[in-house]
Amino acid sequence: MNKKIDNILLGVLWLLAATLGTCFWFNMRFGFNLFSGAHWDYLATQQATRSPVSFWFYFSFIAATFITLFVLYMLIRPRRRNIQISAPQKRSATNNAPTQSTDASQINITPTPDTHTPAPVPEKPAIPMPPRPPRLNIAPANTFAPAQSAPTTAITPMPATTMPVPQKTQTPAKQDWPEIREIFSMAGYVIKSEPFINGKKMALFAIGTDEVLWMGTVGTSTSDMRGCVNKLTKLFSDTLDGIEIHVNAFVLNPSDNTNESDILTFDSVEDLRKYISEHRNPPLDADDAENFTAYSEYITTVIEYIGKL
Repeated sequence: MNKKIDNILLGVLWLLAATLGTCFWFNMRFGFNLFSGAHWDYLATQQATRSPVSFWFYFSFIAATFITLFVLYMLIRPRRRNIQISAPQKRSATNNAPTQSTDASQINITPTPDTHTPAPVPEKPAIPMPPRPPRLNIAPANTFAPAQSAPTTAITPMPATTMPVPQKTQTPAKQDWPEIREIFSMAGYVIKSEPFINGKKMALFAIGTDEVLWMGTVGTSTSDMRGCVNKLTKLFSDTLDGIEIHVNAFVLNPSDNTNESDILTFDSVEDLRKYISEHRNPPLDADDAENFTAYSEYITTVIEYIGKL
């Protein structure tokens, strides 16, 4: 803690010294006071009017900043102490053996093999080694060992691979509107599956007699609905010859205020229910049943085809 306080005080002292030295240099060399707002305004005016400014002025700024930061880093940077721990060395027993005065007659001159281990001698306490952190043996999740292993080859378990998570496409909170289908079904229209047209999910796709087609979306703009109608009518004109399909399009809760002349807009489901109850599907004549069946099959084919575009 004391070392950190010393580094902070030393850094502050250096910053003060560097600031004073820089101010002294600019005052002596360029007559520029770093603490004067008028001088900075004058410099800004010179730069704005592209008046020549001495190269050494900018160089002095860069050099002073670099020297200040470099010296500050050298002062407060952490210093690592490299402590070298050497292994204890064996000392000769004869060097540490106590000196004793013995009689010459008691010395056995016959050499005998040294079979015993010299007694341990006291040594200087060595710097204790830091304890080694335990090895983290984390087995990968969902990793199964192979059923059979070769007798001489160690099998290393393969790391578990993370299965990619499928990205969810941003879709509206609600794309299924059974109440809208119920309104048209009660009015006598035949409900079809709702396709995607120009990336927009239709909330309703229904057909009626006399080649009438109803299509609608919820929460989109009338301009987007106009693009869907144009794409559908172009497909009709390319695949039909001499038959006109009357497309009625509507948008429930439109997201824009632009009014398309032939795109109906409704503010609520009740408004749509009221309008459709007044424009019910006419009853189908027995003579037109075959034509209506062919028309229904054609619309089903169009729904399957336009979803692939």
